[in-house]
Amino acid sequence: MKLGLIALAAVALMGCGTNDAEAIRALDDHGFTAVTITDHGSIFAGWEGCGSEDANWYHASATNSAGKRVSMLVCCGGQLAFKGCTIRSK
Repeated sequence: MKLGLIALAAVALMGCGTNDAEAIRALDDHGFTAVTITDHGSIFAGWEGCGSEDANWYHASATNSAGKRVSMLVCCGGQLAFKGCTIRSK
């Protein structure tokens, strides 16, 4: 019973801080403009295509340096993982 509560608390804490601003900042830092976050979540980031160390995922669309509108996945480590964000093309 205690182990289940600890696991539940760990999953809940992993999702803390899901904030579109972290994905937007990562995309902006890489030269993307007109960023729109279309979906996000903080549970089972691996199922969305992120790595096991990622806690948050964001589906986004933005304009690249060639002026083309593109869709991507942004995977972020969350507050407790001390990891930045990774941008993945779809």
